[in-house]
This record gives sequence, structure tokens and C-alpha cells, in this order.
Amino acid sequence: MIEAMALGCPVISFARGAASEIVVHRKTGFLVQNVNEMVRFIPRIDEIDREVVRQYVERNFSVRVMSEKYVKIYSQVIKTAKCVPDRPYSNGALGKSGKPQPKTSVIKKAGPAQVAAAAKAEKEVNARS
Repeated sequence: MIEAMALGCPVISFARGAASEIVVHRKTGFLVQNVNEMVRFIPRIDEIDREVVRQYVERNFSVRVMSEKYVKIYSQVIKTAKCVPDRPYSNGALGKSGKPQPKTSVIKKAGPAQVAAAAKAEKEVNARS
């Protein structure tokens, strides 16, 4: 769907799943509830400006925009994480000693460096947005 819209092709889709997050009804395509509605909107497809559709995808779903959104989300997760896994099974399930390891040895607190790196990445993404 996004690929077609990136080429300026308006879409007619059932208003289910992610379609309602992608298609702006009557601006980039039509969201319908049933086949009869779909048939009714087919003759109206030319009402949609193809350049508007293409620009909408570029502004909201391009590789650059999606990458920035992912970085922003990951940065927020890292920044708000209370702790991170410390490779609990790097020496096998029982550790070097051959004995079960206490749960506290599996977790370490996120250090200032991780928090600072996440804050810097988030700041860079926000500056580009």
C-alpha cells in the first residue's frame, strides 16, 4: 500500500488493520467498510491529487523519516530503562562455577554513559524533525 502511494497512486482499502494509520480518507485514498462502498468510491478515485499522495508518503513513511522515528523510540526506551540484561548466559546457563547464578548477577544498572548517549541521539533526532 505504501509503495503504491509513494508513486502517487491513491488507494481504496478496507478500514481494517494498519490501513487507517496509513490512508487519510478522501486525501490519500478512501477507507471503506464493505465491497459496496468500495465500488461506490472507484469512480471518485480521480478526486485524489496524486502529488498530495506522494508527498504525504515522503513526509510520513520515507526511509529517512521511519529511521528517525525508530531512533527516537529506541532512544526513549534506553533512556527510561531501569536496567539492561548483562548477557546472562555468556558462560553457559550455570556460569563459570557450574552453579546456578543468582538473579542479581544477571542485571546491571544502565550507566551514565548509556543515558547520555540515548539523550544525545534523541536530541539529534528532534533537531532534524
